Amino acid sequence: MKPVLARRFDAYRWAAVLALWAVIGFLAVCAWRAQAASTVLYEKARGSVTREDALRLQTAGEFARDFAVEWATFRGDPGEYARRLSAFNAALEYPAPVSEGPQRVLSARVVRLEGKRQGNATVYTALVRLHVQRYVRLAETEAPSFPRAYLRERPDPADPFGLKKLAEGWVDDTLTVKVVVGERGGTFFACNLPVIAPDPAGPREDPARFLARQCSSEPSPEAAAAIRNFVKLYFTSTAPAELANYTVPGAGVTPVGGWEVKSIDVVSVDDPANPRLAFVRATVARRGVQVAQRLYLRTETRDGRVLVREVGSFAY
Repeated sequence: MKPVLARRFDAYRWAAVLALWAVIGFLAVCAWRAQAASTVLYEKARGSVTREDALRLQTAGEFARDFAVEWATFRGDPGEYARRLSAFNAALEYPAPVSEGPQRVLSARVVRLEGKRQGNATVYTALVRLHVQRYVRLAETEAPSFPRAYLRERPDPADPFGLKKLAEGWVDDTLTVKVVVGERGGTFFACNLPVIAPDPAGPREDPARFLARQCSSEPSPEAAAAIRNFVKLYFTSTAPAELANYTVPGAGVTPVGGWEVKSIDVVSVDDPANPRLAFVRATVARRGVQVAQRLYLRTETRDGRVLVREVGSFAY
């Protein structure tokens, strides 16, 4: 028979072995549960948005934009107006707007889009921002400063002498509308007429001013001259080789060509000693038009020379 101390030692040893196996078993169970949970999450994430869902969302956005454009376009014929819009849902009524003249859409953009499943259909809600022009009669105080390209003058029929002129023209306006689109069985349809909505909250600060603060330092005379020369060649030249002296080797910057640089008003950098980002404000022109440009240039300093690596419109 074993001594008491030996029996106690055996008991402690078996207890330790059992405790060790218990810990191993507990960790194995935890690992299995974690793997199962991660697999479920992965499957959910993988199945949350399919290619078909993305295509349907894109189609709904295009449908909403097209519907908003047709709704905001009026040529003066109520019958023609209703026929155009009935293509989006023949069951709806389309009262024509009461206006002084026609209205046209210059641009339209979907600024927000979301979808929700309701029964056997999906309902998409889109916010569409429209830039429209309306042909209206101008007040006498408006006509002198109105753009001549959009202005038309005709005799006032109320003036028996034909001396007084009536001024008419296209005036700009922007509006945001909410468009609800339904989809059932792959067919999209308008659920209601567009509803005028407030603009979504925009940035609190002009992005250009915010970004310009990142390039608020004055470059050295050598860097400023190099950047100015690059900008001039970028707009005027048609030969990429002419940019070689001002770009990083292999950068692949291609000149635009065909433009005249009227002025370079601002050149600033993020760090005068080692500029990595340059901001340039310039005015360029070609036949019949002048355009203001705000360029952001990614730069590198090599052998004391500032070279352009990339041309962009944002300080990304």
